[in-house]
Amino acid sequence: MALSKYYAHRGFHTKDLTIPENTLPAFEAAITRGYGIETDVQLSRDHVIYVYHDANLKRLTGIDRNIQEMTAEEIEQVRINGEKIPTFDAFLKCVSGQVPLIIELKTSGKKNTALSRAVRDRLKTYKGDYVIESFDPRIVYWFKKNAPEIGRGQLVTVAGEYDNIGEVLLLPSLLCNLFTKPTFTAIDQHLMTNRFKKWFYRRFGTQLVGWTIRKPEDGKGYPTIIFEYFEPK
Repeated sequence: MALSKYYAHRGFHTKDLTIPENTLPAFEAAITRGYGIETDVQLSRDHVIYVYHDANLKRLTGIDRNIQEMTAEEIEQVRINGEKIPTFDAFLKCVSGQVPLIIELKTSGKKNTALSRAVRDRLKTYKGDYVIESFDPRIVYWFKKNAPEIGRGQLVTVAGEYDNIGEVLLLPSLLCNLFTKPTFTAIDQHLMTNRFKKWFYRRFGTQLVGWTIRKPEDGKGYPTIIFEYFEPK
């Protein structure tokens, strides 16, 4: 499927957490403004899909625990400035096809396959436009092999964000794309630092998505942007 122009990063949220990221109010705010939504999913310990970005809850909640090590019952008690962490089901019910979605699957080691399968199976009955993406090429490849009808994106970031030299060599160079065949490449805007890199990613990155765009001028030249903290025109 063709991507829309604008996707609100983790929903249309605010820095001061009056509208916390990846919560139902953030998704409702994006829908009201007519923006697509980019969001993140991962599994609880008992394999319920939750919408949350960080591996650890501490940044937003003060609770120093990893969400993948918690049960759904425990996660249901957590609040982000008064808002619950939504399940994937609650998120999809909230959106109900009103705007397009980019769904990022967070890498989860041994749970990668379980998460990929659970997301694919849940989306089978969802009536709306969506694609998936991941930093983990194993997840992108899983969807190529097991759900090729779903649009899939490879996320690429700067070298310092990767855990090992293998990832640094394979991902920003787009070598993994030869095997995973993503339908789009989501590029960290900080990679676009010179004329050669701009040419390279626009030439070889398939359909290009720029993230995270925080100023209107940084979104220029991308057919699609994932933005936050401003309203694109």
